[in-house]
Amino acid sequence: MNVIYLTEEEFQNSKARTAETDKIDGCLKQIQPLYEAVRKFQPDALLLYCVSPSAAYPCFYRLHVGLICEGVTFVLHQSYKDKKCYFEVETSMFPEAKGSILHRLKEENPEPNQIGVFTKRKIEDWITWGLKIYKALEAENEVIQRMKAEYFAKLGSEPIEWKDTERHTEGKIKRNGLVFSFHICGRSIYEKIELSLPYNKSNYDTFARLADNRFTLE
Repeated sequence: MNVIYLTEEEFQNSKARTAETDKIDGCLKQIQPLYEAVRKFQPDALLLYCVSPSAAYPCFYRLHVGLICEGVTFVLHQSYKDKKCYFEVETSMFPEAKGSILHRLKEENPEPNQIGVFTKRKIEDWITWGLKIYKALEAENEVIQRMKAEYFAKLGSEPIEWKDTERHTEGKIKRNGLVFSFHICGRSIYEKIELSLPYNKSNYDTFARLADNRFTLE
């Protein structure tokens, strides 16, 4: 489920403030002990409002304790099973980079131990880890965006039909009975060429013209 995290000020200024806000008082009461436990060692800790990303139909889901360090947002989660806590770094702005290297990054850089009792050192360990992951994803995203820009420059003014209208990672071009499709996944670009002919053109005459490079779709 796609969500975004808003600060108190951002939430108050959003439409989500009027959607399902009956939950908020209960969430505030429930999260207060955790909030105070983190603030004891990180006075700059804040509450983050987890909401749906839809501008038209915003929806409030839950509250989290959070930190913002060097412009990077950290969201505190608590395990239902043993009540231990861990931080997730907010990287939703790098969806393509996440898909290509996030799993490998986490294998190469294991997460710190989950937190049972908060200390300043334990929180700082998670911040250090999260910043490393974030910066690696940020660098990977820059590489991917440069690669996409170069690829789209090669396609020029071709009339692309986008399957992915948001990130522009998948599309196709139709011309003269041919379909060229591409899918950008991380640093890889998968390309394919197919025929797309009307039923009445799928015959030997069309094959012969294609084979002799004399075919035009009329």
